[in-house]
Amino acid sequence: MVVDGGWRTLLGQVQYRDFGAPFGPFVFWVQAAMQWLLGAAWAATVMPAAMLSALAVVVAALMMRGLVGRGAPAFTLFGAACAGLVANAPFGTLWFENTALFLVFAAITLLLREDNASRGRTIACVLAGIAAMLAFLSKQNVPAFFAPAMLGAMLPVPWSTQRAIRTTLAFAAGVAGTAMLYALSLFATGALDEALYHLFTLPSLIAGERLVISKLLPRTVWSFFALGIAPSLFVLDRLLRRPDDGERSRWPRTVAVVAGLSLGWHVLAVTTMNEPINTSWGLVMPLAIAAAHVESLLRVSGRLGVTGRSARLITPAACIATIAVVMWMIPRIADRRVQQFPVGTRFADRLRITGYTSLAWGDSTFAVSWVSKTPVVLRHEDLEATYRTLAAAPGDFLVLGDNTCLYSMVGRRSRGVLLYLMRDHSYARARAADADSAMVAELAASPPAFVVRESATFVPDVTARPDDFPKLMRFIHARYGTVARHGPFEILRLR
Repeated sequence: MVVDGGWRTLLGQVQYRDFGAPFGPFVFWVQAAMQWLLGAAWAATVMPAAMLSALAVVVAALMMRGLVGRGAPAFTLFGAACAGLVANAPFGTLWFENTALFLVFAAITLLLREDNASRGRTIACVLAGIAAMLAFLSKQNVPAFFAPAMLGAMLPVPWSTQRAIRTTLAFAAGVAGTAMLYALSLFATGALDEALYHLFTLPSLIAGERLVISKLLPRTVWSFFALGIAPSLFVLDRLLRRPDDGERSRWPRTVAVVAGLSLGWHVLAVTTMNEPINTSWGLVMPLAIAAAHVESLLRVSGRLGVTGRSARLITPAACIATIAVVMWMIPRIADRRVQQFPVGTRFADRLRITGYTSLAWGDSTFAVSWVSKTPVVLRHEDLEATYRTLAAAPGDFLVLGDNTCLYSMVGRRSRGVLLYLMRDHSYARARAADADSAMVAELAASPPAFVVRESATFVPDVTARPDDFPKLMRFIHARYGTVARHGPFEILRLR
């Protein structure tokens, strides 16, 4: 969906006017820029994620320094290195939650800026507000869940009521200004009403169902772990801090940010449809900040015998931990495996499609059949044959299935009023009939030359069922006939 959203944006389609999606357009803007620079190729998908990982190292280091000062160089290094490894989901491409997390952390880093000149801090807070709004335009729930962490970062050190008010107003100005500019652009393109539905109404319907189901209870041991970080840090701070510690004014802000990050990640983990590991950056950062804060306390207080020569052992210990984490993570992120492949899967074959020859294809890539509900092996030869069939024939086409990347691969405009079809995600179950009618109206106005219908899907529990779109199925059956089959790909041509 990221590839197709970027491709639609590059071709001039306007989100919410020409197609709907239950999140904002920022990730698509970035993807479109990469496709403009590098072409519709796999490199354009990997490059923005690589850039985000590099920037994550800088943001993480600056955020930790702003929270714990310069007294914890070892675990600041550890946190920054880990951030670069886990900033993206394991499959190594740009994703909505991860981009939003990066922008939230950038906002926190800017809010932590300590500048003697009030003008410099005001500008930083305005930029933080802009980053927070762009995070909302990446994935709405992320800045909402991590709002307590951003509020904690606004606490002035040392406390000053005047400075707190100025910080809050500057941050709010950044948020409001960015929101107003985007709202004006939506109004100018006639997409404001649809944007309000897809940005607020649809996600609120879906979020309500998920909150009822999850009840915000910990889903994994990591959720329990996340909720325990801030209380543990508070206890350690009370045990290790000396009464005459010159850094005593900093600890409330540090504990508040750690608590906000931990709680935000917990809520995100128990309500998302993604695997929690995809957003593990949200868990790694509060843990790294807590470790750095404890390191700073140990160096300053001299407790637990950490003085003189013993204090210097912290640095090599953190370096060893950093190397161990890096060595453990690299094999897991190098493959960029999008699906859960069986043990022993070989990746000997490369995709023989222009721009995608660097993409390895697993010999046991599975989807689930709509009819039999059993696993179906997806062969790269079938995708390649579908690509060649579409590329050789004139006219555009509609993809009903997971592989909407075919639009950019073939170089044709994307069709469909929804970016993708996923029940209780891109459309609410109660509004399926409306989505069905909108799909048919768009196709009837300008019928595509072909329809690519996939008989299997990667996510059978949530992907749209054919019976959700009876009008669309009748429209295709009446006006299209099958001309080719390549594995699970059925190609139909307009009669």
